[in-house]
Amino acid sequence: MSEYTEIKGTNIEVVTSDPSNPLDGQIWFNSTSNKIKLSKLTATGSWATGAALGTTRNRSAGAGTQTAALCMGGDTGPPTKSALTEHYDGSSWTAGGNLSTGRNQTRGCGVQTAALLVAGWSPPSTNAVEEYNGSSWTAGGDYPGSYRNVGMTGTQTAALGFGGRGWVNTTFEYNGTSWAAGGNYPAPADRLGSAGTQTAGLGWGGWSPSLPGRYDTSNHYDGSSWTSGGALVAGFHAMGSAGTQTSALSAGGSHADSNNSNTYVYDGSTWTSDTSLPKDFTDGQGAQNSSSAAALVFGGISPGGLTAEFTGAGSVVETITSS
Repeated sequence: MSEYTEIKGTNIEVVTSDPSNPLDGQIWFNSTSNKIKLSKLTATGSWATGAALGTTRNRSAGAGTQTAALCMGGDTGPPTKSALTEHYDGSSWTAGGNLSTGRNQTRGCGVQTAALLVAGWSPPSTNAVEEYNGSSWTAGGDYPGSYRNVGMTGTQTAALGFGGRGWVNTTFEYNGTSWAAGGNYPAPADRLGSAGTQTAGLGWGGWSPSLPGRYDTSNHYDGSSWTSGGALVAGFHAMGSAGTQTSALSAGGSHADSNNSNTYVYDGSTWTSDTSLPKDFTDGQGAQNSSSAAALVFGGISPGGLTAEFTGAGSVVETITSS
């Protein structure tokens, strides 16, 4: 049998940890795991199941990144509205500081050590805003309306909120202290997908009784006004979302009155179907500030304990095994 050196002309590199940016087709031996590994390019992304939330819930809020995420509030079953906060480190969830007021149908943005939670249902609908420093919550500037399921993106000191169950098409910008009106969203909707920043925001999908049904549109925000973006493959609402205006992820949601596992990625103009979630997923959340290439979704009605990590198309590492 030919050896690798006879085929390639070089020895397999021995390393103690996997290369951070391997080339397509590169092979190495990891002496720590005692495995031969291969890097290869993929045309689609992949999902991996992560650790379940400590407390199963849906209609919560999300913030942070794939390896430093927050799950905030949510519904643990009628009539309980959760005040729990949990931290994700890429492998497990641990308890954080409790919200001042338990609520569901709330939305968040920011990072694990500087997050923002906006509005929701306690009941009744509330306009309360809370700010998180990584361990405890304090009151922020009240949102201009008492809405549920507001589209949220940005950071704790430069956030963007739009739409919401009212149903309204208002847009508001937060500076860390107070909210100011921005350009109106093109249509009234709640449970939208959202990504990006205050000056480069993205909203898509959503639901309105005046439509009636689910929108299949997406819209771009430039800091003052909204313009039309690429059309969705179909109308969705209540999906997990992450990314930026030019590289976003939409995961699961409700379509035609049924939960689904569909995944779509956006390049700033076109939505493309990608690898489906491991399970159907709706009314969950994403780590809002994670990238579309390294995203995280969690919670949801179906099932309530799902945590799933997305790796975008590109280089992936596989272990070579003998047959």
